[in-house]
Amino acid sequence: MQSRSVSFFRRILRLVGLVVAGSVPLCRHGAPGDVDTAFDPQVNSHPFGIGIQPAGPINLVGWFSRIGGAPRAGLGQIFPDGTLNTGFSPASNDQVFCTAIQADGRILIAGEFT
Repeated sequence: MQSRSVSFFRRILRLVGLVVAGSVPLCRHGAPGDVDTAFDPQVNSHPFGIGIQPAGPINLVGWFSRIGGAPRAGLGQIFPDGTLNTGFSPASNDQVFCTAIQADGRILIAGEFT
């Protein structure tokens, strides 16, 4: 049985059209709920959190080291089509667990980094 927090997390992701499921780290649902196979950000492990910015970029945080074949240690950004934003390349020295976007567009992250 899934925990309530996992179930809630999946419901939130479905509201924005994204879902974390099984061995597929990140996918997008289209209408009427089918998986959009064209969306493939190539995240090499599971994201723990997402933050969608008003202008469209999607921030990913989690236990991964690569997005789209490029090094991204637990923190990266993709465009709505799933391609990597190569201009966003922050560094983290440990795991990042969650992210949020402030009203002014600043990105907040939390995790086990210094």
